Amino acid sequence: MADELTQGILNDIGKELASDTDYPLDGTFLYAECSPQSVYYAVYKDAGDRLIYRWGTHELGELLLDLWEAAEPDKRWSAIEYTVTGNTFIADFTYPDKFVGGHGSDRRDRIVQQRFGNKQVIYPPLP
Repeated sequence: MADELTQGILNDIGKELASDTDYPLDGTFLYAECSPQSVYYAVYKDAGDRLIYRWGTHELGELLLDLWEAAEPDKRWSAIEYTVTGNTFIADFTYPDKFVGGHGSDRRDRIVQQRFGNKQVIYPPLP
């Protein structure tokens, strides 16, 4: 999935995540699930002893849908974990044959706990 279009969208996702200047980009973790015309995503900033939940933008949701739609129909992923470390990112994809059932927020919570342990998540006020 490393074609030019896909790589460009992945870079644009990083730029969109960087537009949140209240916290450093380093240590950002994005979890998203996509399906036709639907995207669910959560953005976290690793603040050492805790995680800061950040509201994503409409543009981020559109980029995630663009990324999903850029894949060949028989090679579309179900979820992406996008991790920023320093000035680089790693994008890990989960495909339908490896996708664990349940509600999206349950999967997200499991993945966040596996990745960060029992760090407290600080949620901002509703926008």
